[in-house]
Amino acid sequence: MSTTIFDDLIEVVKAHPIIYDIRMKGYQKRGSRREKAWQAIAKCMQQRGHDINDDGCRRRWNKLKFAYTRDRTLRRIQGTPPLRSSCAKYFNSLAFLNPFLDDYKAYLFLS
Repeated sequence: MSTTIFDDLIEVVKAHPIIYDIRMKGYQKRGSRREKAWQAIAKCMQQRGHDINDDGCRRRWNKLKFAYTRDRTLRRIQGTPPLRSSCAKYFNSLAFLNPFLDDYKAYLFLS
């Protein structure tokens, strides 16, 4: 079975927690560590045969993460998966984000 760009992106981003773990030192700073991580992610994606730069990786990741967050919320409210889901195929692969999304909500609430 061949992997899609999203399968690869999830796998590569998962290896770079500075992108999604708000508890990591340097997460809050918009700059060097996160920027270097996106460049490394883009390089890895290119090595896997995808024609994408760091900005493209970032945009695709943000869309995927937003869709996952929305679907996760709907599943909690409705008790079942949403009828129309843009990330249903990747829902289980993105479950590693759950503790970090919960931390992020708490962080926003306390800010």
